[in-house]
Amino acid sequence: MEKDLLPLITVCAEAQISDEQWASTVKLVLTKSGLSESEFCDTYSRLVASEFVMGELSYAEGDLAMNRLSTLPSEPLSGFALKIYLAFDAGEYVRSEDKASTAPWLVYTVPLVIDALKSSNAGDS
Repeated sequence: MEKDLLPLITVCAEAQISDEQWASTVKLVLTKSGLSESEFCDTYSRLVASEFVMGELSYAEGDLAMNRLSTLPSEPLSGFALKIYLAFDAGEYVRSEDKASTAPWLVYTVPLVIDALKSSNAGDS
């Protein structure tokens, strides 16, 4: 499954494909894998989160990859996928109380993604 999803994540970052092209690629992955859209969102989000924490994806790449999920036609984000989406969203803007030299994604996104992964792994055992 990861071999199908990694190119989908990296194509978000490396090439500006349209939402329609991305959605049709997701549709092919769903057909091939047999996953529901909800299962896909969860699996995709876990991979984005893991790759980001391991330093394989930059914040910008992860943010773009997660923003693509909001373009899916029928599945509103929920559960783990929503947590990761919101974690990346939290790093998109500077708050008035933030120091000028601090990147919001370091302050907000990193700890939220780590917490989501930890909570998810604890729930798996």
